[in-house]
Amino acid sequence: MNQDVNPQRRSLFRSLLTLPLLGSVARTLGADRIDGTATGRNLLLNECHIAGFCYYEGVKLIEELRTGDRLTLRPEPHNPHDEFAVEVYRGQRKLGYLPRTENAHVSRLLRQGATVYAELADINTSLYFEEIAIRVWLEASGHPCTAGV
Repeated sequence: MNQDVNPQRRSLFRSLLTLPLLGSVARTLGADRIDGTATGRNLLLNECHIAGFCYYEGVKLIEELRTGDRLTLRPEPHNPHDEFAVEVYRGQRKLGYLPRTENAHVSRLLRQGATVYAELADINTSLYFEEIAIRVWLEASGHPCTAGV
């Protein structure tokens, strides 16, 4: 193991492995929370795009969306196509879903009561369809795996 790794980070990675069926290792970032209300260490879980963006209200909102917007994630366990489906919302308006390849661990965390949210990272309208990149964060405060971080 790399000796340059901070002992707190090593402890965090060990804690992450105890999460039930967590599919990927999160990266820790010492960054301000996106909403700017507090400074803390949140965990970057995913960087991905919003799946199905063109089928929901995102296209109507494209002019209003801004990089850095905080988005709400909601598990949808009764989805007939994917038991781990996670919806992405801006306010009360559905933008789409987390991609199937990226949603299982986020869905599990949300169902356990963890505070997981997304931020809009990039808006690409140069394609024949809009591709919206997001970052998915686990809020460090209040989740047992991040105690002491």
